[in-house]
Amino acid sequence: MKKGIYFSFDKVGGIEQLIEEKPTAARIFLFLSKYSNNDNVVVASSSVLEIALKKSRPYLSKCIKYLKENGYLAVLNSGQTSVYILNSEILISSKYDNEYKDIEILNATLLLSPKETSMKSNQYRNIKNKGI
Repeated sequence: MKKGIYFSFDKVGGIEQLIEEKPTAARIFLFLSKYSNNDNVVVASSSVLEIALKKSRPYLSKCIKYLKENGYLAVLNSGQTSVYILNSEILISSKYDNEYKDIEILNATLLLSPKETSMKSNQYRNIKNKGI
């Protein structure tokens, strides 16, 4: 988790407007901002957002669609989880040099729901028991 979230001063008006017009979308953006890494990337399933924000999956999907359509973030789907990439013109981050020309390197913070945590623990135990 980031110790501080830094927003571009030029873009603060857009965030204020988002808070007024779409408060749940703003909460999603702030939640993801809080847990994003230095590349403004965070990986989370919809169940994590449901638990954290106490809203239904369909409603959260509408809010995320709004955030995508209005340039706050991009979403890549990876199985049951989504990779959220927050707009770096809004959320200031630290970047690093990429030695690869054709490959984009993104580090991500993975947020797990209690069910996913249990599944991960069970998979880890199974691997450990098999001596892998």
